[in-house]
Amino acid sequence: MQADTFGRIPPQQLDFDAEGPALNSGYEATNTFTLRLFIRALGIDPARFTFIDFGSGMGRSLCIAAGFPFRRVLGVELSEMLSGHAERNVARLLESGQARCRDIQVVNMDATLFEPPEEDLVVFLFNPFGPEPLGRLIARLGSEVTKGRKIYIIYQHPKHREVVESSRHFAPFGVPPLFAGLLHVTTPAKWALYESV
Repeated sequence: MQADTFGRIPPQQLDFDAEGPALNSGYEATNTFTLRLFIRALGIDPARFTFIDFGSGMGRSLCIAAGFPFRRVLGVELSEMLSGHAERNVARLLESGQARCRDIQVVNMDATLFEPPEEDLVVFLFNPFGPEPLGRLIARLGSEVTKGRKIYIIYQHPKHREVVESSRHFAPFGVPPLFAGLLHVTTPAKWALYESV
């Protein structure tokens, strides 16, 4: 299935309010091969987890994640325009019959206000926003950890990794050497994986 998830769009060209461009990083499509590697590197049973992309853009990551048998797949996106693209791409994927997870939802709202489901999570962040909103999101996820949730964070282009690493609820994930080598070749110094502790 060919998803309509092309290119890069700066935040100034998206339908945010006045503060949006300063707090958000705009849109850039996720690399399919790399995200699949990230998910496999975790060594988890996807059926036990819900996949959430905060800042899900046009939904490419949702379509990639739906290729794994996750419990469900959620995308949270502030831009109504990008959410519309994502919904159409998800519908196209479901119609194609290629999705292994068929419970896919796109939520058009501020990611920092989204209440995560009471489930174990794989969270994907493709450098979606600046340190202040990221801090609020990590604090919200940390509160879920205190309730006994297991959470993995895949952070691609981790411009503000210090925000995650300052949280007592998350620690770097030990990536198996084979996957670490492949990720280094495909996206050197442009990724970080964390797990709840």
